[in-house]
Amino acid sequence: MKEKEPLMKKFKISDFKDQTGKVVVITGSNTGLGYELALRFAQRSATVVMAVRNLDKGKSAQQKILSLVPDAKIVLQKLDLNSLESVNQCIIDLTNQFKQIDILINNAALLGITTLTNEGYEAQFGVNYLGHALLTFGLLDTLKNTPNSRVITVGSNAHAKRKIPSFSDIRTPIKGTFKAYSRSKLANTIFSLKLADELKDTHILSVNAHPGLTATDIIRKFARLIRWIAKKIVMQDVSMGVLPILYAASENVQSGQYYGPSGYKERRGYPKLVQSSKKSKDPNLQNELWSLTIKELQKQGYDYSDRLPNIN
Repeated sequence: MKEKEPLMKKFKISDFKDQTGKVVVITGSNTGLGYELALRFAQRSATVVMAVRNLDKGKSAQQKILSLVPDAKIVLQKLDLNSLESVNQCIIDLTNQFKQIDILINNAALLGITTLTNEGYEAQFGVNYLGHALLTFGLLDTLKNTPNSRVITVGSNAHAKRKIPSFSDIRTPIKGTFKAYSRSKLANTIFSLKLADELKDTHILSVNAHPGLTATDIIRKFARLIRWIAKKIVMQDVSMGVLPILYAASENVQSGQYYGPSGYKERRGYPKLVQSSKKSKDPNLQNELWSLTIKELQKQGYDYSDRLPNIN
């Protein structure tokens, strides 16, 4: 019998604490969940680094936030997760610019794309997972130098789908809208759990959080009628979708935990502590993906493994 998670007080936007003095890096923050996160952190006086692929769109999002929060401290940073070279340059830029990073939120994601990244990886695995893994590894020293720092991985219930392709072939596009996305989100969830274990002797927390079914631009490739139905009937507003992520980033949580909506099948509602899939907790699969990740990054010339206290 599945153990019930403890009841939590409803966490609302008004409960999100002051973030003065903190530096938060948010990937994919010019739209959707990422934009909403950037806005909420700006409203709570954090220095917000909007790590975006398109600087023009990032500039528009920055100006929109400044129109709502005139004294917001926002830094635009180029980050194209489709290119590991761009990710590495982002690491260099952020390391040179900031002596502290309190919160790294790995949020950016693709859905329904059947192309390859610049380095030849299946796009959703490359963008949603591998690019974020490199970014996290590269920023670990700065995170270690920042007291009470956190890495928040934005997950999805899609990681628990039954038929998810293995990690044996990460260079061939996968047919089917959700198969590749589900695999990338399984990878994200495994990474968050494994990172928590690897960093257990440090102060850095690794926490996973998912937004449930939230109306964002990730479904922009879908037919117009399907988008309308999804946003008007099925999905919750983005202001609700960010709550589990904000909770994981600011409240008294433990490394390795996973947060999501409290409603039916974790699709909508206020945040609660949830459980990731049995597959995501498989130690053999965790070690397989971890080793694969480090080896693939090393092949591309990016080796930050010396920043990890434990290598399996």
